[in-house]
Amino acid sequence: MEHTRAALRLFRAEGDNHGASRALVALSIEADQAGERETAADLAREALELARTTDDDWLIAWALSAQVLGSPESFQEKRQLAEEALTMLRRVGDRIQLSAALSNLGYSAMMAGDFATAAPLLDAAAAVDEEVQDARLLPFHLVNRGLLHAFEGEDRQAASDLARALVLCRESGQALPVSEGLTGLAAVTVRRGDSKLAARLSGAADAHRLFEAVSVPERQLQEHVIASARASGAETYWQKEWTAGNSLTFDQALSLGLDAAAVVSRTA
Repeated sequence: MEHTRAALRLFRAEGDNHGASRALVALSIEADQAGERETAADLAREALELARTTDDDWLIAWALSAQVLGSPESFQEKRQLAEEALTMLRRVGDRIQLSAALSNLGYSAMMAGDFATAAPLLDAAAAVDEEVQDARLLPFHLVNRGLLHAFEGEDRQAASDLARALVLCRESGQALPVSEGLTGLAAVTVRRGDSKLAARLSGAADAHRLFEAVSVPERQLQEHVIASARASGAETYWQKEWTAGNSLTFDQALSLGLDAAAVVSRTA
């Protein structure tokens, strides 16, 4: 992030709105991932203001797609801007950025509790990424869709998407989506009646979260699904199992998640 901030200072000093806008979008995404949602929204807003001073449709579309970052309460207000971005990205033909914009909009809809809007967007994001075969983004898209399935009680589908995402994370070394994937599987295993496994998965998720802040979907699953199991097992097994999961290496945590997904797929 420091390199991006340094680049932003240089672009500002040179009056380079194009470069400054790109840097601001990147910073807004990083702020959103770190849970700094108000900062993310402010950075995205400034990025769009600068992008609109250029003749670069791709840059304007990228900045538009970032407008849904921030608080889920602002989703309905901002979604029209993100939908405008989808139209522009289809016109300029950037399939990779289109898949990212679809996933961001779908994820934001999911955070806002608008599952009916989220589902086709997340399906489309994964489909585009499968088409272009971009292994960098697909784990994120699969985790997002897996979380949506977890919210909707579609345990087999959730386990399938989250397991595939974890496999891709293992192959690429991509760590960022892992904590959300493990939390999604923890919620599914609570519903399947295995609270001890859910505790281990929760511990592993906490150990391998790259940012201190917990994402909105993770927090919602923790509060509405996992919390009951944690409360019922607080004085018996939960802390012991959570500690066991929290001590796992990255590869061991992935194996735990994949084993849990396999059990769900066999029994759901």
